[in-house]
Amino acid sequence: MINEKLKVAGISVLAAIFLTGIKLVIGILTGSLGLLSEALHSGLDLIAAVITFFRYGFLIIRPTEITTSGMARLRIFLLFWKPSFCSSPVHGLFMKLCTA
Repeated sequence: MINEKLKVAGISVLAAIFLTGIKLVIGILTGSLGLLSEALHSGLDLIAAVITFFRYGFLIIRPTEITTSGMARLRIFLLFWKPSFCSSPVHGLFMKLCTA
């Protein structure tokens, strides 16, 4: 089950890289601020996809005697960082500044 989620998260990262790259290149070539702001927004989606990929990657690793607390802290950090980043006022402010 986790391996399927990791595979889907990896495909999501690749798709986000592709979409961000295409929007960025076409935005630069055409000089379109709309496409450049859309590329920045896709870049934030790419960050969220990468966090999700690492989250599922770390779920595969089982804690040992050496890494018990560190792995738990990392999992909790990744679990709560993505939603707080994607819905925070900072994200909205960043997007307003990028599209202004």
